[in-house]
This record gives sequence, C-alpha cells and structure tokens, in this order.
Amino acid sequence: RELRIAIESELQSIQRETEVRGGVSKIAWNHQQFTVNYPSLRDEVQVGNVYMRLWLQAGDGFIKTWQEPLRLFELLFRRLLCDLDRDTLVTNMCIRCLERLYSIHSSSIGTFSDIMILVRSMALTKNIETQHRLLSM
Repeated sequence: RELRIAIESELQSIQRETEVRGGVSKIAWNHQQFTVNYPSLRDEVQVGNVYMRLWLQAGDGFIKTWQEPLRLFELLFRRLLCDLDRDTLVTNMCIRCLERLYSIHSSSIGTFSDIMILVRSMALTKNIETQHRLLSM
C-alpha cells in the first residue's frame, strides 16, 4: 500500500511539473531521490536487510535467488545467540529462518561448524519450544 501511494504521489507531481513546464520533454525525474517510507514495517523484526516474518512467508523461488546465503546465515545465527532466552519470538523466528535457508542453500553454506554452540544453547535455554526447534535443526 505504501509503495502504491508513493508512486501515485510522484506521478501526480510529475504531471503538475509537465503542465507547468509545457511538456514531458522539459522535465527530468531523478529516481535516486525517490524514496518510500514503510510505516507498516516499523514493528517487523529485521536481521540485516531481511524482515524475518515476511521472509518466512516468501516462496522457495524467492529464497533460491538469495545472493549471499552464507552471510544471511551468519547474521541469523548471531541474532539467535543474542536473543536466546531474551526474546523467545525472535529466537524461534531466527531458528525457522536458519532451517529454511539451510534447506535451500546447504551447498552454498556448507558444513555448519558451530553445531556445539547450538547443542549448548539447547541445554541452557529454558524455553521448551526453542529446545525443540534447536533439536530439529
């Protein structure tokens, strides 16, 4: 919705400029200055440039096209460790994202060498759901 409103507003602005200047050939649009504010994303949990809830809802085709899966895997893993037992919702979302990313990009990510950190985290966490999610990885 926010994108549609921003584009419509920009098109109206271009139309006004076209009318004032007497034609399309006398105006230029600088796309680099065009920005869209997304207030609907304000409360979304973000890791890097990924909004986790929306990323989990995306289709496999989108995730297959992810450019740097290893980088995202590392960011998600760090966020998981930082939020363990602080924010269960974020912790479990990170685990779900890690599972999904690894299931699609395991060949790009390679062997997960920090498995003992997950085992220790599973032993230390007080949240049953988090324990089960870590176990399923």
